[in-house]
Amino acid sequence: MLSNSCIGVFFNDSTKIVLDIDCFNFIYYERRPLDKKDIGSGHTLTDYPKELQKKVTLLQHFRSYLEGSAKKGEEGDTKNIGTDKMKEEVKEEVPEEKHEKKTMSED
Repeated sequence: MLSNSCIGVFFNDSTKIVLDIDCFNFIYYERRPLDKKDIGSGHTLTDYPKELQKKVTLLQHFRSYLEGSAKKGEEGDTKNIGTDKMKEEVKEEVPEEKHEKKTMSED
């Protein structure tokens, strides 16, 4: 999810899809090979070129996932479910180190 509440997906072929806040319109960006500039074309979730079918499907799945995570965050114990889970996993993998502090008077 982007900072402006739009949902975006970056694909391995350097194309991108950004779904507008209305969750109906999206812009598909292709990178031109010669000058490496992104060219955008606007579409809706009901009217887009057939060759974008897989990417639009992935966008819709990603949107559903993000919306589900946001709802869980509002209803659950924590706002950052993924971040907190990752912190827990890291804690389990990294053993705690004990450090003794020396003060100037102990030297």
